[in-house]
Amino acid sequence: MKKTKNLSRNIAIIGVFAVLAALAGVGSWLTTVPVPVKVTERAEAELPSGVEVVHGATPHVEVDYLTTAAITEDDLRLSYPSTPAPLAEASRGWAEDQARAFEAEGEDQLEVRFEPVLVAGSFLGINLTAEVTRGEDHTVREQNFFTDLESTRAWAPQQLVTDDGVIRLGRLVREAAKAGALGDIELPTPQTAQAWAEQGLAGAAFTADGLLVPVGQSGRSLLVHEPEELLTGAGKRIAAAAAANEEFTGLPEPNPNTPPAGTPIEFPGEDSVDCNENKCIALTFDDGPAAGTIRLLDILAREDARATFFLVGSQVAGREQTVQRMVAEGHIVGNHTWQHLQLPEKSRKEVGAQIDRTADAIVAAGAPHPTLLRPPYGALSDEVSEEIAGRGYATVLWDADTLDWETRNTKKTVKNALTGARPGGIILMHDIHPETVQAVPQIIKELREDGYTLVTVPELFGGEMTVGGVYRSHR
Repeated sequence: MKKTKNLSRNIAIIGVFAVLAALAGVGSWLTTVPVPVKVTERAEAELPSGVEVVHGATPHVEVDYLTTAAITEDDLRLSYPSTPAPLAEASRGWAEDQARAFEAEGEDQLEVRFEPVLVAGSFLGINLTAEVTRGEDHTVREQNFFTDLESTRAWAPQQLVTDDGVIRLGRLVREAAKAGALGDIELPTPQTAQAWAEQGLAGAAFTADGLLVPVGQSGRSLLVHEPEELLTGAGKRIAAAAAANEEFTGLPEPNPNTPPAGTPIEFPGEDSVDCNENKCIALTFDDGPAAGTIRLLDILAREDARATFFLVGSQVAGREQTVQRMVAEGHIVGNHTWQHLQLPEKSRKEVGAQIDRTADAIVAAGAPHPTLLRPPYGALSDEVSEEIAGRGYATVLWDADTLDWETRNTKKTVKNALTGARPGGIILMHDIHPETVQAVPQIIKELREDGYTLVTVPELFGGEMTVGGVYRSHR
């Protein structure tokens, strides 16, 4: 069976939130399973201090706004978080690895599902379970992942235990088996006990009682009460937050008025140009409005050419009439953030504020709410892309940089624009530079002589742009 050839194509963000109801009257984010029960008093007595063997039970927690990504195709069903980005990337990679193995081995059915296992402070953890079914046979694999919402990092538990810590866990597994705490099993060799410990780390979880590590097929787990000596720096921070039962900082609440990723964006008032039939190209201008923007609009009006402007929000006040003229003359107005900062270096909160404040300024100036955004310097990260999509935007980059910002030279700007021009291309310029404005008439003239039709970015893509999409060219 060929189940997984087009996984990336089949990944869709479901516009339904995996919101789990909080317990009535309980304000805490964390709800654990009942406290694990000790297997035997004998096991407690013979194991090192601070270590127990408990009936294996994965913690379960309640967390709001954990949206889901899914692939469903015949007998292949994958489900994992779509946000936050580091957790989504790690989870998707593991889920797709299971799908590839499923295809290669020819099993009858694969289901990957997830559930949260930790919410403490800025830390969120999930458990992924892959169940393969073939007739009456079932195979279950699992993998946990943890993320720090403040540092935007994600780790598998195997990355949170030091090499020496893994060795110590192997010894503890063997001591537990020797004490009879793992049930009626033969005493494993040191090598086997070590392998069980390493395998169990995939499903290890942090709880208020300590580090919980499943052991082999025994259905039981080691519970290490004070696991700091086993852990890396990141592991210690997660363990401390879990032990203190810190209040979860929470995931951002989705805006109910924002369409989910993949939703088509409407562009009212566009005169359609079929860029599949015509040799189209889009001129785009960043960093305005500026003093020279009025002259640029005069040139575009004279040449009957339309363009796409990405405005810096702090530049809008006092130039409201310029923005209104852009709209009236058929140009597209997009968002270029408030201060033109390197967004990946900023917190998600600040990224959102940069976007929202600019949108408010554009609307206040008399333009429609923008739906296209160009990040300053073209700089993106998973977190920045999420913030952009979460506010209903498509991201517009470029494939031809005139380098006008660097050369500040009219002839070089003309040359670079024409050299970089391709059918379906997007040309980057900056209307804050007088030399660029002076170059535009020659650029338009020579592009048209070469058979190009000048269009806005939405026209370039036939009006078929979606929330969360990233557009560099239409080729």
